[in-house]
Amino acid sequence: MQISAVVSDDTQRLLDSTVQKRGLKKGFVIETALRHYLLALNAVPGEFITPPVLTVTPESWQSVTDALADTSEPTPALRELLGNA
Repeated sequence: MQISAVVSDDTQRLLDSTVQKRGLKKGFVIETALRHYLLALNAVPGEFITPPVLTVTPESWQSVTDALADTSEPTPALRELLGNA
């Protein structure tokens, strides 16, 4: 079966570069990637699927940088989660 899809120029360049470097066929790479993605979508609950592109607002980015700058000791719950590290 043949499937037609429109992809971005960046995706096309990435595909072309990958198949050339690895000596693969485009059809093989596309089918493998699509099958992997579809099987994952069916196997993993939706709330655990991370989109390939995340939009970060200035406020959410500030929350991330604040958390990274926090040098306080890990909470007991975090220590337990990490195996009492």
